[in-house]
Amino acid sequence: MSFWANVPHVYFCRSATPKAALALITRLESFLNFTIDTTELRAATVEFESKIARAVAENSGNGLICTAIRSPGAAGRPHG
Repeated sequence: MSFWANVPHVYFCRSATPKAALALITRLESFLNFTIDTTELRAATVEFESKIARAVAENSGNGLICTAIRSPGAAGRPHG
């Protein structure tokens, strides 16, 4: 058995992704019927999402990349 978290794109793999970790822990909790204190991880998730939003807002190129990634069929598009 394994648990996986989907991370939006390659550039997120280079840093800790608290949202993915939180998703994994939440799924594990429901599987094991056990509760884990995720207070710090939830705070880190909010901070992480805030940093991503600021980075996108500060650079219009980032917004275009994020839009392309979220678009249906984006996985089959060539990069560059």
